[in-house]
Amino acid sequence: MMIRAARIEDADGIAAVHVRSWQMAYVGLVPQDYLDTLSVDQRRAAWERILAETAGPRSGTLVAEDDDIVIGFVHLCPTRDADHDSHTVGEIASIYVLAEAWGTGTGRALMAAALDRLTHAGFARATLWVLDTNHRARRFYETGPWQLDGATKRDDLRGFPLSEVRYACRLPVEDACTRTLVSPSFKPPSPPDHPRFRFEPLGPEHNAADLDAWSSSIDHIHATPGFEPDGWPERPYTLAENLADLQQHRDHHQGGIDFAWTVLDPTDATTVIGCVYLKPDPRGGADAEARSWVRADRAELDRELREHLRPWFASHWPLTVRYAE
Repeated sequence: MMIRAARIEDADGIAAVHVRSWQMAYVGLVPQDYLDTLSVDQRRAAWERILAETAGPRSGTLVAEDDDIVIGFVHLCPTRDADHDSHTVGEIASIYVLAEAWGTGTGRALMAAALDRLTHAGFARATLWVLDTNHRARRFYETGPWQLDGATKRDDLRGFPLSEVRYACRLPVEDACTRTLVSPSFKPPSPPDHPRFRFEPLGPEHNAADLDAWSSSIDHIHATPGFEPDGWPERPYTLAENLADLQQHRDHHQGGIDFAWTVLDPTDATTVIGCVYLKPDPRGGADAEARSWVRADRAELDRELREHLRPWFASHWPLTVRYAE
């Protein structure tokens, strides 16, 4: 069993899990005639739309897959509740596992991956809603970090009333997002210019050009060292989604948490060639990992960019830096 980011082509598998898990988990909790009319085709259309419209870093869907079959999923997003701040509170909007996979650890693995995703997106807390009479699900949440927060709501959208209660948990965001990569007294240097590259700290001012560069180059980026096929980029973002991502990069850069630079064409400052990142080393073998990508129509510059920056990281930073290979 593996957990990975959902793709558009998973809509059918997610819809099947959604329908089948409702028809098993909600027997006796919602009217049977409603469960009998649930349609995978209708859910598929809804999930195709959801998967097309939402993706990381602050929203998205993860699937649990076993032998190439989707057996569970979790959908996360910024909170939709008016009494919480969507910038700091994330939400587990739905989590379902096929009945035959209950008790196998699939649900816990999905939940752990979702909370890790929310943490790395910068949320401080997470919430979820559950049917108040769904005691099996509530036991599942209460054996983890979740606690009732006192909020309740009534849902009449399906033609019958559903009473729900809200659970909440704190995320380790303070440790993950306030630990600086360098000393506060260290002033990050700028990468040296090159006849074919010019560098600026990545920020909101690069939004449209940055989005154009990477969204036209997803397959090439996935083939670049340091970028996994199932990781970012999962699909093209909207301008608003990309802007939120760039604002976070800017804030992290200014706070010394991690660093990112856009790579511009020296002859045309409106053209983004690629991007360079310096983040804590996920392997733990060095203090930091550097990685970079270039747009697909400048693929010949991949190695040149890495070789230009490798000695700079080694000589100008008070860190051991491993360049992704």
